[in-house]
Amino acid sequence: MPLEEIDQNEGGFHSCPPRKPRGRPPTLLKNRRPKGTKKVTRKENSYSKGKIEEVVLWMIHHRVHHHGEIRPPTSLEGQDYFLIPASTIRRWKQRFGDSFIYKKPHIPGSPCP
Repeated sequence: MPLEEIDQNEGGFHSCPPRKPRGRPPTLLKNRRPKGTKKVTRKENSYSKGKIEEVVLWMIHHRVHHHGEIRPPTSLEGQDYFLIPASTIRRWKQRFGDSFIYKKPHIPGSPCP
């Protein structure tokens, strides 16, 4: 009754039971079915004509100060600046570089074509 001795080992408050994990338990590797392998595909980047023009014009007109000299940038410096592979920039410069150097600007209303 109310004046009985209280047992010290018996806690008055009980903690909540531990939560059960949600979802299905993971399947063991030995019980899983093997998945088919995908073919290795080469990543292919495509760049717009505007981006190509921007890179080539930067390579032609930009100058780098290097050990007291001023020189045009290399394709490796272009790679760091534009995050495009250096070999791609080199190919663009070989293919399109001359067309941008000798290209005359189009001025609307001028008599020359």
